[in-house]
Amino acid sequence: MISLRSVSTVALCSALLSGSIQIQDFLKIFLRQDSGESLISAAMRNLRLWEILSEMFWWVLVGITLAGIVTALITWGFRRAFPEIFASVARAFLVLFVPVITTGTALLSLLIAPVFPYGMNLALTLALEGHFQVLLTVSLFVVALTHNLFPVTGTWHRMNTKHRGITTAVILVAMLLFILATPARFYQESVGQGNMFKYVRMAAAFSASGSLDIRQAEGASERITISSFLQLLPSVTSTYIRESGRLLRGILGAATEGKVYTGELRASRSNRSIFRSVGGGNYYINAPGPGLLLVPAYIVDRYLNRWLDTRQQLAIIFFWHFLSALLVLEMVLVSKKLAGLSAAATTAFSAAASVPILFYSFQIYPELPAALFLLFAFRKLIMDPLPSTVGVLTASMALAFLPWLHQKYSVTAAVLALYASSRFLKRTTGRIQIQISKLLVLSLPLSLSAYSIFLYNHALTGSLSPRATFEAAARSSFEPMNALSGLGGLLFDQDNGLFVFAPIYLLAIVGLQLLRSEQRRLYHPFLLMLASYLVVIASFPYWPGAVSTMARYILSILPFLTLPIAMVVRRSFRDGALAGITLVLAAAGWAYSLSFVKDLVPSYGANLLWSRVLYSDPNQYLPDFLGASFTGVETFKLGAWLLGVSLLILFLRWRLLKQKDTLYTRFVPRLATGASGFLLTVTFLAAILEHVPTNASAADKPTFRETIPLLGRREISVYGIHGFERDGVWIPGGGESHFLILSPNSLPNLPLVMHSGPKNNVVELKEEGGNPLRLTLSAGGPHHFTLSLGKGRRFIGPRGERFVYRIYVRSHGSFIPADHGMSHDGRRLGVFVSFP
Repeated sequence: MISLRSVSTVALCSALLSGSIQIQDFLKIFLRQDSGESLISAAMRNLRLWEILSEMFWWVLVGITLAGIVTALITWGFRRAFPEIFASVARAFLVLFVPVITTGTALLSLLIAPVFPYGMNLALTLALEGHFQVLLTVSLFVVALTHNLFPVTGTWHRMNTKHRGITTAVILVAMLLFILATPARFYQESVGQGNMFKYVRMAAAFSASGSLDIRQAEGASERITISSFLQLLPSVTSTYIRESGRLLRGILGAATEGKVYTGELRASRSNRSIFRSVGGGNYYINAPGPGLLLVPAYIVDRYLNRWLDTRQQLAIIFFWHFLSALLVLEMVLVSKKLAGLSAAATTAFSAAASVPILFYSFQIYPELPAALFLLFAFRKLIMDPLPSTVGVLTASMALAFLPWLHQKYSVTAAVLALYASSRFLKRTTGRIQIQISKLLVLSLPLSLSAYSIFLYNHALTGSLSPRATFEAAARSSFEPMNALSGLGGLLFDQDNGLFVFAPIYLLAIVGLQLLRSEQRRLYHPFLLMLASYLVVIASFPYWPGAVSTMARYILSILPFLTLPIAMVVRRSFRDGALAGITLVLAAAGWAYSLSFVKDLVPSYGANLLWSRVLYSDPNQYLPDFLGASFTGVETFKLGAWLLGVSLLILFLRWRLLKQKDTLYTRFVPRLATGASGFLLTVTFLAAILEHVPTNASAADKPTFRETIPLLGRREISVYGIHGFERDGVWIPGGGESHFLILSPNSLPNLPLVMHSGPKNNVVELKEEGGNPLRLTLSAGGPHHFTLSLGKGRRFIGPRGERFVYRIYVRSHGSFIPADHGMSHDGRRLGVFVSFP
């Protein structure tokens, strides 16, 4: 029989979560008005006890029903007793205390100061804004439920066994993730950001002419076929041979004079990103690798567009998704060797769902394929105990292509190749045995690639310098004096910092100790790979780049960090506190991902993202490495970051050292305690930063988006899929939007004007707490209607009286304007609502 304790646990946690959600809902309305009234008096005046109790009742009913359904499924699948499974499911509900605690912290912030800047600004952001709290709560519940069910179902021992079809499953799931994250407009031809358009133009030029002269890209889409491209290959080969002859004559001519031939730069600047070659063609300074990778996909797109009579780049984007999925697979494969399949898959997909990997899975930049090739080569050359000849060859080819993606990868590729070479030299009984065949297989692709790069530079610029293309456009590409500030910015800067946008990678620092103690053979080559890349990338003169927010430049080395992270994740399966902190870090990265996917405007600059934060000023906490000077308050911010990160690392290392290799019986309570304790600590440290002198918040916060003024000092805001267009809002077809009206006086009613599209529609209107009103609208419009109001919330403070009303509008019918020849709009729309 089901114990009363289990049912009470589910009911209590569900009721508390309901209360937390209702409090948050009221706080969002409270923060809309600016009367200056205290939170306590405002809550007492607007208390709706019956609505609160009825909502709690339904949440309790939903919670018990959910627990019952999950229990029934597990009972049916594993032939276990219903009460035993229900008790395990009920314990998972304890993690619902975490959103209750964050909501309580937000309440405390407003009790300290109800007017911006609030008592603890970050507390309101964590509790009320974006998707962070929802993502954290759901992930905590899933982890708690899974952990509780493993022992009773007997599936724990199966999690790290070999699974068939893992490769296909990982690729398919990763592809689905990246496709869902890609905005629809990126599938349109000629759409992209930054250098993405340049690489597609390179692919067009090479497909049409066998040359990277971007003038050849004009009109390429109309004339490219597979046969026309294949006919170009003999010409490309003959050009390679001819240019080799020119280079050889130059080298021999200089040698007869006792000199070393380096060539002379004869290319000239066309603009900031294009140079004019010695032969007169126009070329991008960007390395040609990404463009060459896109050639097959570009040709496929030409066929698809001619067949479907469209202008799309489907094959290009899907191909980049496929490369991204292969990267996720590589992360799983390398981590699986160290931490097991479950920890490897969890880590890989957590990283894939975070920036920068998710964000650049649909944008064409060299960092993502470079990450794939580097990790693949590391697995084949370093991690494999006995690398096969085929494995060495494929890894060497991957390394050989890296400098073609960007010159910055030359150092890392050379370091990895040299370290791998040392594995083929064995000392036995005082003698060195050389595996000549594998050394040759490793060296030949690299040598051919290095020669071809020098030949490419010489043919286009007249110089053998690896920086010749940059120098031709009068651009610098390497400044070692910038390394220290560059590295700090790559990790902590408010626009580009890795730990800002993807804090899950902090666990890599914690996991280094595990990597050293458990995988000593991999520890030094792992550090060598990181150092060889970071020193180069931090030495760029303009390391933040033009369109490289969210740590794009550091993306190429991030998959390596999944090795130590996976080892920490493996331990967190048994340590609730460690798991709670890990999920907080992961949920923060996922929240950023959702924000960027929904609105790509911030990708041009993080300041545009930060301006959308309502309840706190992120610049209060994040150092700016791009400022004129890095002194005063900026140094204090960086110091606070370093202190907080150091404390976190020390605590997590202590957890790792004291951990036993058995499942904790109190995993779920510690899961909730770890997550909530970490959040409270972060909030406390942030509150200190918020009150540092000279670090004052902007006085005009918060500014609510999607808000327009109405007559009589009133304003209205929309919350839904579509925002204001001119003076109104499209309600989504088959969906709902709601509006908040702020007024200095009470409103007896609200006039509306509606247009229903090309056919009849049914619309529902409702004020919060009132009864819905169902209207049948004929096609077109305008349809005038007045909605009676009476359920608004009233606030009285030092700044006067304020009223806030919430109304809901639902459209049952829908139409797509493009299908009716009305416009090119492909959205599914319902009814257009405006407010005269």
